[in-house]
Order: sequence, then structure tokens, then C-alpha cells
Amino acid sequence: MKRKGLITQEQGLEYADRMRGFYDAFVADTASASEYLRMATLTLDGNVVAAQLGFLFGGTFSAALSAYDPACEKFAPSILLLVDLLRWSLENNCAIFDLLPYGESYKYAWAPKEAKITTYLIPCSLRGTVLVAWRRSRLGAMARRLVRLRPADIPRILRKRFARPSP
Repeated sequence: MKRKGLITQEQGLEYADRMRGFYDAFVADTASASEYLRMATLTLDGNVVAAQLGFLFGGTFSAALSAYDPACEKFAPSILLLVDLLRWSLENNCAIFDLLPYGESYKYAWAPKEAKITTYLIPCSLRGTVLVAWRRSRLGAMARRLVRLRPADIPRILRKRFARPSP
């Protein structure tokens, strides 16, 4: 059950399991990890109340994973940490602070623009061929647009769709 943009523990564990292979491989390459991987924390009385894992590469800081202590939710520790990371990235000559894709609502308040993303799908099996055909179909395209909708977009779309023509 989602509440205020939070995910359940089960959803978090499922996502963590899917990403674990990527991060394990990245961290296993110690040279890459020490050069590119960054972990920022916000502490209160010696306890971590927010954390942000990111990558620093070629003048871009990419904010990959964040978490906060729900007991401190009313103080918005993730936002405080994000402000500190933005300051840090400017002080360290980062030209880009990338919040990465996926439509979490807080990103639209911080980002001046949304970058276009290109995805290449190359089927390697019959199942993959079916998936690519679905994604390229008109119905698949409509489904993707619906998934990407932000709640703030819905009233504008409805007004435009049901507007009466001018006399």
C-alpha cells in the first residue's frame, strides 16, 4: 500500500533485490566504486536520519537512491539532505545534478526541465519480441503515457479534453 509516496517494505525489498546485482558488481570493482560512488548522510544526535547514494562522473552528480527515517518525516530530512547535496555539487563544480528518471512528485518541484530519455529494446527471445511489439503498438504507447502522468497533469488534460468549443 502506497502512502505519501512511501513504498511498503515488501516493495522496497523487491526493488533492492533487483538492483542488488548492479550495485554488487559496481562496488566489487573497488577502483570504480571509490572514484564514482558517493554516500551522503544527514545525522541528528549521531543517528542517520537521511541518506543519499549517488554517482559522480564527468561533472554530473546522479542521485540514485535515497532513504529517511520515518520518525523524522515531519522535518523533511530528505529535502534537507537534497539541499545540502545541491550546495555540495555546486562547490565541487558539478555542471549537472541529475535526479534520474521516474516521476516522483518532488523531482518536478526541483528540476527546471525534464530530459528526454531514449530506450533501445533488442529482443533476444520470442518473449522479448512480443514485448517489443507491444511497446511499439498504439495500445502500448497509450499505456506508457498513462503510467507517466503526474497527478498535477490530470486536471489540465481533462479541461482540454472536455472543453466546449468557442461559439
